[in-house]
Amino acid sequence: KQAALLVRLALFAVIVLASGLVAFRSALSGWQRWSPLLFVATGVLLIAVLVPGIGRGVNGAHRWISLYAMNLQPSEVMKLMVVLDELATKLKVFGVQPRLALECPVTSNK
Repeated sequence: KQAALLVRLALFAVIVLASGLVAFRSALSGWQRWSPLLFVATGVLLIAVLVPGIGRGVNGAHRWISLYAMNLQPSEVMKLMVVLDELATKLKVFGVQPRLALECPVTSNK
């Protein structure tokens, strides 16, 4: 049982590290472009929880979607999508050109 827990935690760690790497390596303009679609897709997941056979009950609350190895709570994903969508909207309104925050200009010593 402890080995199964270790495997599960290792799986979560790999998923989180891979997601973080993708998010870090992605340009902000890509997030700006995709945020409305991601927002709508997450809204569909929130509705899917209500569909019998898709939504799963945990401790009496039917807010989960089973993904075999783990359960997904779409409301937690929606919190991130609201922030991304609001950020994309503000960038468009204020005309800010999105750039990666940790970019370093390359200089030459000539």
